[in-house]
Amino acid sequence: MKLTKNFLGLMSALALAVFLPACGSTSPSDGTLGIEDPVVGTGPTVVNGDTVTVTYVGTLTNGSQFDAGRITFRVGAGAVIKGWDEGLPGMRVGGTRRLTVPPNLGYGSQANGAIPANSTLKFDIVLLSIAGK
Repeated sequence: MKLTKNFLGLMSALALAVFLPACGSTSPSDGTLGIEDPVVGTGPTVVNGDTVTVTYVGTLTNGSQFDAGRITFRVGAGAVIKGWDEGLPGMRVGGTRRLTVPPNLGYGSQANGAIPANSTLKFDIVLLSIAGK
């Protein structure tokens, strides 16, 4: 009985590990970037080097908002945190992407305004446009 219960638990965990990436969702518990696409856009796709315009809301893991706004920047040029440069390629215009950015892809051990050092950051991003596409 116990062996069957352990086996079923293992199979459930394995199924979840296979299912989540297929749904466009990854877990940042290991220090990697978490990416979810609540709304997949229908427009052109972002690639490194594209100049994009997005709106965003940034929160800490406790839910407190530290920033929100609209920004235009070149993806991959280092104008934003590494989590954004790595997390926007593949996104489509009109889509919404939720990034969970671990400290190593955010601000690391440095505090930044309302963001404490070593913070995992969450961003809800809407891709408005890609210049020239």
